[in-house]
Amino acid sequence: MSARRRRSLALAAAVATAAALGATAAPSASAAAVPLDGYELTWGIKASYRTYVTTFAQGTFTPGAGASQAGNNGAFTFTGGTGTYDSTTHVMSLGFRGELHVKSEKHGFELSLSDLKFDSGKGEITADVERNGTTEDDVPLATVTVTRAMTDMATTLTKEAGEVFGSASYAGAEGDPLSIVKKADPEPEPEPSTTEPATTPPA
Repeated sequence: MSARRRRSLALAAAVATAAALGATAAPSASAAAVPLDGYELTWGIKASYRTYVTTFAQGTFTPGAGASQAGNNGAFTFTGGTGTYDSTTHVMSLGFRGELHVKSEKHGFELSLSDLKFDSGKGEITADVERNGTTEDDVPLATVTVTRAMTDMATTLTKEAGEVFGSASYAGAEGDPLSIVKKADPEPEPEPSTTEPATTPPA
């Protein structure tokens, strides 16, 4: 394993541990901010919501711009996560690429989620939400129980999520688990050989 990859994985492990133990204090101007990149966030919102959209509402989920959906109407993954780890407050803040468009002509709704953000100090996931021709920035969609592993973290949908997804019953309901992973850096390409070809056949 290359030294670069070992450093990247070591930093990811340290950040995940610190995030799990993180304080909620606001970062100070003098705090040492460690840049982070290459993270992915996977979250399905709520399985029953996905089922409702694609069956009863005869609607669709259309991910794009860096987002994707697992097969069989599965969870959504947002890529290109960048942000910082604050070594003073031990808070990880990340923003992700990708958009998710949700539409049902039968039930008459259409919305888009983009600019998903995760804050380990607040234990919160937010997104910009476009509905009815207007966009509201940084809408809190769920609270997150941050864990050391940063995978399969429990989520609870917010009141705002109930409004966004069209059911007051979602407010305070259990959401799908949320995972944040650091994608390993690819191994560097081998250097091309500089050995000169033989000019005479071997004896």
